[in-house]
Amino acid sequence: MKKQILPLLLGLTLIGCAGVSKQDNTSVETFTVSEQSVTIPTRFSATLRAEGDADIVSPVRGKVVEQRIEIGSQVNKGDTLFIIEEAGSSAALNRAMANLKAAEEQERRVTSEYEIIKNLYAHDQVGEEMLNQAGEEYRMAKTATTQAKAAVWKADAERTKQIIYSPETGEIGNISTKVGEVVDANAVLATITEKSKMMLMRGCTDNEIHCTVEIPMQYDNVLIVPLNGIADIEGTPHVYKIGADGKPIATAVEIMKVADGQQVIVLSGLQAGDVIQLN
Repeated sequence: MKKQILPLLLGLTLIGCAGVSKQDNTSVETFTVSEQSVTIPTRFSATLRAEGDADIVSPVRGKVVEQRIEIGSQVNKGDTLFIIEEAGSSAALNRAMANLKAAEEQERRVTSEYEIIKNLYAHDQVGEEMLNQAGEEYRMAKTATTQAKAAVWKADAERTKQIIYSPETGEIGNISTKVGEVVDANAVLATITEKSKMMLMRGCTDNEIHCTVEIPMQYDNVLIVPLNGIADIEGTPHVYKIGADGKPIATAVEIMKVADGQQVIVLSGLQAGDVIQLN
């Protein structure tokens, strides 16, 4: 590849926009296109990802009752990530809570009836036997409520819970569940990236560590043209290729800009040996 100065005889006259003729014999700078191999620093948006993210899985089928991490959380080995309530262990608790609700409703009804009967007894409208019977039903209802509460406490204490710990120190990259959701055994709950296994990957996705990197890229047998050889005509890149008659001809080209900003790779529109005019 080389640059050369090529005298161009631009004809006897140049027709200006106002129709003025002008005699001119001008030397312009030109560039001869050739195939080259070149290394160009190229910038990429990049993402830090792990070579092998570790999956956090549930050992049992059950409901997620606690989640102590968010996407991007930094965790240490042994930290608690999730608490899973094993399926079936909450059935006894649900029954106990339903029994408690029924006992409380019964107590409210019996208490209301007992208060009415006590008032009637005070005005000699009912006898002592009815008062004693209402009082006994009231005491039984209070006892049933107390027993139902104890059953709830017992069922809650006996629920089987699995604590999910972090297997390593790293960063939470993804979470696949939420509190209240029922998950199957071996379901992936989250992924964790071990810091020592981070590597550079081209391309970007959400919730990862973003950065911009400059990588030397090798291009073989390509046409490299100085940036000042490219002209923009109505939004399309062109070059002024010198024709056989020595006159420049506007020729559309497809280019790829490179990071240094001083040259471009011509993908189509030129071939090795063409001579272009520089601006």
